[in-house]
Amino acid sequence: MKTTKTNIILMLLLLVSMATLAQTTVTLQSACATCPNSTTTSPFSEPTPCDGLKDARDFSSGVGIESANKAGIYSSGFISKEGIVYIGWYNYDALAANVGAGTLERCVSGQARPVSTTVTYSKNNDGAMYTSFPAKNVLIGAPGQTFKAIQKVRDAYFILSDQGKIYNWGPTVSADGIHMRAVAGPASQTLAPNLDCSTLEVLREVVHPQGKKWKSMQAYTCVVYAGDESGQWWCWGEGPKASFPTSQVTLPSTSESWYIGNAKFYTPVQMDVLPRQPRIPQSDDQQTLVGAVSSRGNGVEFLSYIGTDSLIYTYRYDYTSRTSGTFIRATSQNIPLPGNVKALKIQRGHVYNYRTQTPLSNFGGPEVSIDYVLGTDGKIYRFAEGLPPATSVALGNYTFQDFIVKDPYEFNTDAPGYLDNNISMFDQMLHALDLVPVGGSPLVVAKRGGDMGNGVATPGTLYDVMEFGPAQGVNFKISKLWSSTTAGSGFTILKSADTGHSYGIKANIETGVRPNYRSGNVAGSGAQASMSIAFGADWNFYNNEPQYYGPYKLINCQN
Repeated sequence: MKTTKTNIILMLLLLVSMATLAQTTVTLQSACATCPNSTTTSPFSEPTPCDGLKDARDFSSGVGIESANKAGIYSSGFISKEGIVYIGWYNYDALAANVGAGTLERCVSGQARPVSTTVTYSKNNDGAMYTSFPAKNVLIGAPGQTFKAIQKVRDAYFILSDQGKIYNWGPTVSADGIHMRAVAGPASQTLAPNLDCSTLEVLREVVHPQGKKWKSMQAYTCVVYAGDESGQWWCWGEGPKASFPTSQVTLPSTSESWYIGNAKFYTPVQMDVLPRQPRIPQSDDQQTLVGAVSSRGNGVEFLSYIGTDSLIYTYRYDYTSRTSGTFIRATSQNIPLPGNVKALKIQRGHVYNYRTQTPLSNFGGPEVSIDYVLGTDGKIYRFAEGLPPATSVALGNYTFQDFIVKDPYEFNTDAPGYLDNNISMFDQMLHALDLVPVGGSPLVVAKRGGDMGNGVATPGTLYDVMEFGPAQGVNFKISKLWSSTTAGSGFTILKSADTGHSYGIKANIETGVRPNYRSGNVAGSGAQASMSIAFGADWNFYNNEPQYYGPYKLINCQN
């Protein structure tokens, strides 16, 4: 009997290991035949993290970009466990023929790609790059630095080193002179959109005015916020005055429109008008500050953050009317969470056509931000326009340890077509969330209510919630998660607490039965074939139940 029991246990272990292998090591032989088992090093003799990007420290995403962009168009990057910066996934400038040819974003890859190497890992028809390479400009421009944070904004990267330095590169200035401007720091004064990549890819350091070490950063389209080793926060860039909480800004008069004029700072200035400084997060994914991303000044430009006392604060301008009113005052205030709960993490979503009248009018409103907060009680709260109250989000009986707003620009052009005109927009604008319960599993996906394909509609004021656990291939505990570009065509990156490996998953809620689907051409976009090879696997629906792709172990292939 003992032998029989032992054999049964061994057989079960074998089946589990085979299932795990089948779910996580599907490789695309035509692109990465030797990965993730390759032992070759990069062209710069740096270690190549092929084995599931094991213990990757950070991934870039599109949260700082002011409009939604499909995956496959903008480049992405990550930081390996050694602190090396890698750039390349989804790089539309990957092909040498595209460099300098007016493509979507120039001069962000960190180096010019040799044609022979690029073609090996690219598709000529979409110019997408299937692998990340060490950023040569970082290796050359920051010797002796190792990095812990990477953030992507339009046409530029920002990176933060363990040694306390912030660097950036990329054009940062578009031909119309509108986008980003002074965010590159002092070097912005000599940048121009017509410069070639040999100039624009040179690493630019933003030096601390007092010689202190930077400890955290949050980069946006028109402004960058950064905290130093003493806990003081600073900001620089060019944009609406309300985005710069500093005494260096001259406030508008009460006869002027609230958004009149921009502030411009090439050198960091202290955020010295806040009642309390923002908390320095322990890691880049644990966000404690969210800001405006628009350079247009066409909505409520306000800052929300978690203070050093773990309470929520906002800084905003009060004005007589949302779209054409005059300035009243600059205001800082606390946004209390119900029951005096403290805050752990904050995320932001945007609504571009926000109306406060009920019944909802047919006329467009301004751009408005809705902030989401993870409390110490494991619940999610939300508030709009930098104003109380913060209300609890109904997500079942879970308590959460982490979450992301999957796509800040889900409502980037207008509200969904199925709005109830008799209910406030705030109650209906529910951004998609990916959440991790206490304990690390399963992945919980929440999406604004609607018809999930089963003929039963959830009200648009509630979330549909679904779990993705072992039955869907998420058979590990999650330690971190990152959003990558948009919810509709992007994916979420999960880091395993068990192995340190990173996985990509696109999880949607739709219970309608569909046939199995397999293709590198995700959601009808040819450019997204680059996802397939970056992951070393074809995207496909895992089964015919909930819609999702993956999870697939992230790999990085190069020779």
